[in-house]
Amino acid sequence: MGVSMAQPETTTPVREQWSGQYGFILAAIGSAVGLGNIWRFPGVAYENGGGAFLLPYVIALLTAGIPILLLDYSLGHRFRGAAPTVFRRLGRRFEPLGWFQVAISFVIATYYTVIVVWAIRYVGFSVDLAWGDDPGSFLVNDFLRASGPGFELDFVGGKHNEIHSSIPIVDNVGVVVDRGALYHPGDSYAVPAGVSIDVLAAPSSAPWLKIGEAMDFVLAVKPRRAFPMHELINSAAGQAMAKGRIAWAAEQNGGALLDLEAGTTAEL
Repeated sequence: MGVSMAQPETTTPVREQWSGQYGFILAAIGSAVGLGNIWRFPGVAYENGGGAFLLPYVIALLTAGIPILLLDYSLGHRFRGAAPTVFRRLGRRFEPLGWFQVAISFVIATYYTVIVVWAIRYVGFSVDLAWGDDPGSFLVNDFLRASGPGFELDFVGGKHNEIHSSIPIVDNVGVVVDRGALYHPGDSYAVPAGVSIDVLAAPSSAPWLKIGEAMDFVLAVKPRRAFPMHELINSAAGQAMAKGRIAWAAEQNGGALLDLEAGTTAEL
């Protein structure tokens, strides 16, 4: 008596199809239009000539962007598979191109998640314009907290204070260290904008200086602590007078004199 063994039935899984054109169009737009188009493109266009930038952009879009996009859609429609499968069916040697697309998608999904979170956080920051006058520093130092080791320096001013009308005015810059931990104005009365100064090196003697102007400068900067500099050419009595005037000016805004002698240091 013979026994026949039934062969197991094999079924090919049914691949899902789009229910209509509108769903496909919306999905295509979602995959092609990203944050770069909305957030990055206007800035790039502005920095590269405004309307003039649109001409090479449109040429690149018509000759490369759209044709490659249509080629990608056509291959997917013809071979009905994921990217590695489609390129493998074209030829074994093309399969790495498909995996390269998968890798790109993974990388984009990874960093886009971070950028989306940044955008959500900035919605909250926009309520009171938390970034102030320096959005770049706010992003790097306050939001990302990515400032590197060492000192962060910001430069203010630009010109030396006038000594006399017969003497040419030379360049001079003041230096703000670590967003206000220390401010050294050099030979000028430049007041940093939008920065709270902890320690001010206040000029107290120079060919261009009047002690009343130095006091007004300390009043304008409003430091938490101030110490006189350029004072070694003064006599002992002159140094004492300058310290007293700078101390008074600092105290008017709740600050105090930082009494530094030559060779001593202070914690910032």
